[in-house]
Amino acid sequence: MKKYLRIILIIVAAGIIIGGLALLYVFRHSKTGGITAKPDFELTVTNLFNNYSKDEIASNKKFLGKILQVDGLVDAISNDSTGITVTFFCDSLGMNGVICALGDDQTKKVKDFKKGSKIALKGQCDGFNSDVRINRCSIIEK
Repeated sequence: MKKYLRIILIIVAAGIIIGGLALLYVFRHSKTGGITAKPDFELTVTNLFNNYSKDEIASNKKFLGKILQVDGLVDAISNDSTGITVTFFCDSLGMNGVICALGDDQTKKVKDFKKGSKIALKGQCDGFNSDVRINRCSIIEK
């Protein structure tokens, strides 16, 4: 009986260690750098926002979790505790639009841009909550 208990404890401990390492890998690597993979879709920020505004469910089926390359004119660049974000306002009130969170490796590149600059970004779509959210963005140089 002791032998079976010992084997079960070893298997459980190994599972916990492997699971912990897998989580550490995912969290450390998923939020640091910008996306370098080929985009699934290329569109303007206005087109992306309009798609979500018209039909969020269909847009989520099409874009959620996908790599998007978007371009538009920068409305705001902010740097806070969560990192650097580039905002594009797409509604007539200038309140809602597309928010792109840059990867940590993009900090130096964003300094070249200001309000009104045309910019292309590539990142992973995280859905819509009054704004379309794209994370782990890389600046695309044209």
